[in-house]
Amino acid sequence: MFPVKDENPQINIPYVTYALIGINVVAWFFIQGFGSEEGLMSSICEFGLIPGNVTGVHALNAEQMMCAVKEQADWFTFLSSMFMHGSWMHILGNMWFLWI
Repeated sequence: MFPVKDENPQINIPYVTYALIGINVVAWFFIQGFGSEEGLMSSICEFGLIPGNVTGVHALNAEQMMCAVKEQADWFTFLSSMFMHGSWMHILGNMWFLWI
């Protein structure tokens, strides 16, 4: 069952919600390449938070990994990974529930 609306009264205009939806959509289109496979893969390696880069422990050796092993995670990936989505249904579902 999918929600259609919320029963709570709305007093103020939800500017922050609008901004978060806008940032997510812009990141999906311009950084993740409209969901194309090469756009998604490059964005994961560049902007995704990869646990092995944070902890320094990699389960696979460097030849088996899709992305290059970094010595240390970039501070920016902690923020940028929050705005990444894996597919059209992923972003649509997340933005729908954020809107509700």
